[in-house]
Amino acid sequence: RGPGTINSYKKIGTGDPGGASYGTYQIATNTGTMNNFMKWMDDNQPHMASRFDGLTPGTGKFDEEWKTLAKQQHAFIKQTHYDKTLSRLPAAYRHQLNLDERSPVIKDVIWSTSVQHGADGGALIIQRALAGQNNKNLSDEELINRIYNERGANNGQKYFRRSSENVRNGVLNRFKNEKHDALQRLRG
Repeated sequence: RGPGTINSYKKIGTGDPGGASYGTYQIATNTGTMNNFMKWMDDNQPHMASRFDGLTPGTGKFDEEWKTLAKQQHAFIKQTHYDKTLSRLPAAYRHQLNLDERSPVIKDVIWSTSVQHGADGGALIIQRALAGQNNKNLSDEELINRIYNERGANNGQKYFRRSSENVRNGVLNRFKNEKHDALQRLRG
């Protein structure tokens, strides 16, 4: 995957509630994230945003133009998802989490969580993963396990109950692979 990636929305059909999704972070059309991205582009990169005037996500012309602005995605996702996820955590959790003293892998796990679940959903998942823990003593490995276990809770039903079984299975497989990769990176 890269910034110019476009999902196979024409093949996926109605099982993916996100619809046409674009870029490294699969900015989804049907969830409103694409509209938010376009508004963000109007404010932060108006010369690029104007190239989409009159274009509709999920069309060939939009798809072509998408590849020209793909590099702006990282800044957008950081500002609208990752940073907001962290800011929406209660201060006590942010203090206990103390990302400055944790492996960069933890930031990647939180990034993935905020992208998949949005800022509010990401903050909720992290809070639930940390609930009842003395988080300063929680190892990075245990934190990774707790976050991914929460994301995939109830065999994907907790957060993906409106998704098709195929999408849920794909998400669970993604979580399994991401968790494995994060733990491998953590162990060096």
